[in-house]
Amino acid sequence: MMNIRSLFPKKLRLIVLFVVLTLLTQVGGIIWFAIRGIGRRFSQKWKIQLAINLVIYVMITLTIVPLLAQIGGRVAMPIFATSKTPVAPRSFLFVVFNRHYVKKDVREVVFRAARNLSAQYPKSVVHYLDGGFPFWDKFAMLPHLSHSGGEAIDLAFCYHKKGDPSKYKGSPSPIGYMIYERPKPNEYQPYRSKRSPLRWDLPFVQWMRMGRRVDRDRTRYLLRELLSDSRTKRVLLEVHLHRRWGIVHHKLRFQQLHAARHDDHLHLWVK
Repeated sequence: MMNIRSLFPKKLRLIVLFVVLTLLTQVGGIIWFAIRGIGRRFSQKWKIQLAINLVIYVMITLTIVPLLAQIGGRVAMPIFATSKTPVAPRSFLFVVFNRHYVKKDVREVVFRAARNLSAQYPKSVVHYLDGGFPFWDKFAMLPHLSHSGGEAIDLAFCYHKKGDPSKYKGSPSPIGYMIYERPKPNEYQPYRSKRSPLRWDLPFVQWMRMGRRVDRDRTRYLLRELLSDSRTKRVLLEVHLHRRWGIVHHKLRFQQLHAARHDDHLHLWVK
């Protein structure tokens, strides 16, 4: 059997690792290469080395990176929801990957909407998804076409337990994306007859919605709170949900065909 290491020399593997970590987390490649020798000081076993380096990486991500990001005008979204700020990530991965940074106004718009939602519907929590990276406005956040300037953040829809609207639930997707509120046959679709490589149906993961339903009242209330804020520039949402939820507003837009679909989350863009 051919030795994989002979095909991919150590230097090449390190370069690939650096590129991948940088694309996913922006600063992960730099941090990893700065700390990668620390684990070897404690153990010769690669699993222990990996665990030690991961712990150090998370500590730097949670302590040093947020402080440096503030110098450039970006702030971290909260990690845990509280009664004062009922906002949290749908997955801790958004925090570990440094994808939860935004401009201050974005955070304040989300905080205001979340507080009002919680006051209207007690125990509600707004779950955010991808925001932005901590540094550099023009650094692309894959797979998004936007999110590079810290002025945008994705928010999950609100859900409740099937058959019991009083039981608030988070998104059925572990990362908040890919569980779609697809258009019904009789609902208007601007590009019904056209195709785009970014409009995936992903039928093989739709089973995860079992036991949960989109909470139309909570989600509609959240959307209206976002739209009513003077700092909001626009919110992206699929047209069939505009109509299904009965919301018409000049800031509520459709993202057009050649962009990721928005019937699984709200895309907030603040001035």
